[in-house]
Amino acid sequence: NGSSFSPRSVLETDPKDKNFIKSFVYELCSHGFRFSWHKEPSSVKANEIILFIKRGFLKPDGCYCSPRMAWCDVQTDEVYGVDLFEISALEKATSQHLRDYPFTIPARSIFIQLTRNQNFVFEAATEADAHTFVHGLRWLIARLSFNLVIGNLGVSCELFDVCDAKHQGRRDRSQRGVAEPNVDKSPQTPLEEAKWAKAMDDVTNEWVGK
Repeated sequence: NGSSFSPRSVLETDPKDKNFIKSFVYELCSHGFRFSWHKEPSSVKANEIILFIKRGFLKPDGCYCSPRMAWCDVQTDEVYGVDLFEISALEKATSQHLRDYPFTIPARSIFIQLTRNQNFVFEAATEADAHTFVHGLRWLIARLSFNLVIGNLGVSCELFDVCDAKHQGRRDRSQRGVAEPNVDKSPQTPLEEAKWAKAMDDVTNEWVGK
């Protein structure tokens, strides 16, 4: 399909490493991770997917939308996604979570619940991968939330596409919306700073309204 997407099947960074969250954000945004998605509870065969972060972007109405956890079905190339701030529960799946999913491997399974009571069950390649993903995504959401509250422009905008218009077209041509995060970057001009501040304010207002 022409994408430069190169997903990982194993999360190589140690969660105890002090640079874990930056590495996790970079890998999840730039490459994504391979998982299985139990789309239909009673189905024996799960859907192979690539899960990644789709960066927030400027919508036609002039407001920035929140970053999304997205996944692409490898077979159909169809992309699904949920707003990061819609996630109300993210944990290693328990027998209670999986009572309607008899064909999962519990130790490798991840349970996600949204604020609107919609649930998703994903399965990693190994138990360690499942643990690391849950740890990393929880940290990512908490880090974003905290920095939006305190107004930290740099960290708040790591997961937003605030590039200049001349670069926007190239990114728009990426079907999956994958791009490197703005980790350790900062606005270089007053105009860029205004864009970053608007993105932070728009998403903070959207988040508070949920």
